[in-house]
Amino acid sequence: MRIYITYFLLLITLLSYSQQSAIKSKTLTWFGLDYTNANFIGTKDFNDAYTLKNTLFVQWNSVVVKEYEKFNFMKFYQKDDVKYYTELVTERNHNTNVKVKISDNYTKSIHLNKDTIQTIIDSYKIPEGMNGLGLVYIVESYNKFSNIGFYYVVFFNIASREIIYTERFDGKAKGTGLRNHWVNTAFYVLEKSSKKYKKFLKKF
Repeated sequence: MRIYITYFLLLITLLSYSQQSAIKSKTLTWFGLDYTNANFIGTKDFNDAYTLKNTLFVQWNSVVVKEYEKFNFMKFYQKDDVKYYTELVTERNHNTNVKVKISDNYTKSIHLNKDTIQTIIDSYKIPEGMNGLGLVYIVESYNKFSNIGFYYVVFFNIASREIIYTERFDGKAKGTGLRNHWVNTAFYVLEKSSKKYKKFLKKF
């Protein structure tokens, strides 16, 4: 019995050390904008599921990577280096049935919770050997009626997939064209979440 207790305590200690190491990591891996659970409210604007999945999902993710001076994760989240691994989210987005997620039902804007988010992260097929601190924005909805995008900002331990910090944030849509109009919601979420994440880091 003592052997099992010792093993259990050792396992807890190792997991705690791994979690602390990920939290304090100065390197961040950006996984992308995950649209697999997103609802699109406003059929007048979101009227083409094919374009959403095959063009806009790709463009929205591409903007975040290419406009790295604007989407400056190092500055906003106080990191020394940012790596980009968007292949996983790209594949997930491509396999999403977007057609069933488009409606005029504004009540579908808020439909996820923290338990749901952990289940989503658990489903990620991350290559063996990847570790450190991961970041993904899980898009909950884009609501044309309120002109707001809702996201869960998720920091997680890549190796264990355990969530370190997650919270829902919203961002105002702004700009011309569907691409620019909605990707700006992610930028405003970046600004908002950075302030709360910095406070979170002060606990460690």
